[in-house]
Amino acid sequence: MDEREVLAFLLAGEDATLGVLREQAEVASMMRRECTGAGFFLHFDVPASAARLTSIRSLRIGDAGCTVNGHDCGLILFVNAGTLDFLECHLWGDGELGEPFTVRGPYYLAGGGKAGARDLEALRRSWEAA
Repeated sequence: MDEREVLAFLLAGEDATLGVLREQAEVASMMRRECTGAGFFLHFDVPASAARLTSIRSLRIGDAGCTVNGHDCGLILFVNAGTLDFLECHLWGDGELGEPFTVRGPYYLAGGGKAGARDLEALRRSWEAA
């Protein structure tokens, strides 16, 4: 699974905010990747011509995890100034991920565990609280 597929997974769902972010993702380029040993940060460049969020300027989408090189990891997508900013993938627990990264099976989180479906209402509440 590549970064675009992870991004599509994080932006899935019937929601206007997610829809604007999906439009940004379609035209965004991957600027750079910073590897930390315990994960990575993937920074995006969104063209100025792309639609921006206006009602919510900053938010985090962090209701998903995945397996990277056999380790459970968290995924957090950061949106700043109404635009996709960066994706963080971080190891849960001790160790190092090593490279290259092989991402498997992103899944949604709920109640401290894996969930079969995304809880869009809980996700929206997390944006309001931020």
